[in-house]
Amino acid sequence: AGAASRVPPLALSIVTGAGVTTVVGLLGTDDTIRTTDQLVVTIHGLRELGLNAFGFTGGYHVPPVTLTGSIRRDIVTIECLIGIGELAISDHRSSQPTDNEIMRLAADAHVAGLMTNKAGVVHFHVGDGPRGLAQLRTALATAEIPARVYYPTHVNRRRALFDEAIDLARKGCTIDVTAFPVAEGEDAYSAADALEKFWECGAPAGRITVSSDAGGCLPEFDDDGRVTHFDVGAPGALIATIAELVGRGHPPEQVLPPFTSHVAQHLRLHDVGRLVVNSRADLCVVDEAWNVVDVMAGGVWMVQHGRPLITDKFE
Repeated sequence: AGAASRVPPLALSIVTGAGVTTVVGLLGTDDTIRTTDQLVVTIHGLRELGLNAFGFTGGYHVPPVTLTGSIRRDIVTIECLIGIGELAISDHRSSQPTDNEIMRLAADAHVAGLMTNKAGVVHFHVGDGPRGLAQLRTALATAEIPARVYYPTHVNRRRALFDEAIDLARKGCTIDVTAFPVAEGEDAYSAADALEKFWECGAPAGRITVSSDAGGCLPEFDDDGRVTHFDVGAPGALIATIAELVGRGHPPEQVLPPFTSHVAQHLRLHDVGRLVVNSRADLCVVDEAWNVVDVMAGGVWMVQHGRPLITDKFE
């Protein structure tokens, strides 16, 4: 919606105040002015403040933006970059990538992951287009690349799309639902509703994760592709979804993994996602209503009694 609508970076306390201790950043629609080197510097800044931070190289479009000139070289040589994303498909804002381009990028991500023991995934932004996940089904049927490399997000934005995503999960992909607001009567599933549907259908439990799209623009478009309204994703959507599911009677040991251990396992973040000896001392203390009270990241208290102890220098 024009230059004045650019969403600024999230303040540190908004992230930690929501109980989030590990973030994975990426470029979205604007991979023209926002660049991979800017993303890497932002990651280092968050790490200096105590947050655990990583990123994806590339963005919505093909050819992808990179720091070194090569997707594979970015992942292999830049420690904080763990995959490709957010590559847009089924969306009028995408570069309309071909099936071959998608498979070529997936191959680069996979090989780079093998070389580094990183995630080596391609995180796909899936839009409202009628093709849905057809290109990923084609890739699975055509190339030898493991299904885990294809990691589509926003798959709860249409109900029929979520049915497609469940089928991909049965074929070995991990799918990601987004905790965005869903209006009554909208053809979408909230993150809570999507998780319940996933659990009920008997799909492999470890192949679903939940993300916030925090700091990302959540636009609405008219028939000509013009922005009519937009909101901004918030990290607090994650703990709110957890609270909603626990309130519906689901035990925490069922609810928490899609937000914690499933994510860590799929992204090969070996020292987060579980409370075990020799992992990072990342702790989130909540009250009985699942409001965030205290947050520790890497053994340092970031939030206590609901108030931030550490902020970035420009808050």
